[in-house]
Amino acid sequence: GLDLQLLAVRFVDPGHPELREGPRFRVWARNNSARTIVKDFNVLLLAANSREAVTELPQAGVRVDAIEPGEIKAFDIRLPFEASTMGRDAGGNAIPFSQLHVLVDSHREIPEAFEENNGTVIARGDILPVDPMIFGADSMTPLPGTELNIAGEGFGPEPGQVLVHVGGVELQAEIEGWYDLGVRVKLPSLALASPTEAQLIVIRGDTAASNPLTIQLTMPVAIR
Repeated sequence: GLDLQLLAVRFVDPGHPELREGPRFRVWARNNSARTIVKDFNVLLLAANSREAVTELPQAGVRVDAIEPGEIKAFDIRLPFEASTMGRDAGGNAIPFSQLHVLVDSHREIPEAFEENNGTVIARGDILPVDPMIFGADSMTPLPGTELNIAGEGFGPEPGQVLVHVGGVELQAEIEGWYDLGVRVKLPSLALASPTEAQLIVIRGDTAASNPLTIQLTMPVAIR
């Protein structure tokens, strides 16, 4: 028989209030079947303040058209902005939902032999962040001592460290700004005799380390 399984859900970013965008999550699902599932199905997130799903909850999902035998697929889903204002704290300020409902094949369109592994309800505070990942930087050939913007995801809300490995030495960059999806740093000032390769690694506040990003530290152009 056919069997879809929800594997995991992770927090990606908190959204953008100025754009009225809610938080984004990443969901992994696997086809445990011995054959391809070619019938479309939904992967759905619902924001709630209880473990009971009711109508008219803020929700979002993706439509999946096929998944191969044994294949694991990841889906990024961003909830509506309303999910960020579903409660109030002691000071009367708006706060996000408390429970996230995650459903694979939410509308039961796939005739599965086993459906108990299709979904879960998890407290928002218990959802782990995605692993930190560097995508790139605004300059791959920066000068030492200059500012550099590093783009990625999963960096977390609290500042950590950015390590610079160059010439067998580990240095720390100066943090100028820290966001879930990017970090702005000032690179260490170094006297170089020639362009030198360096690697950047973002260390999140909980000590999780990103992939390394290789850059080329260059020298100022001499003015004649």
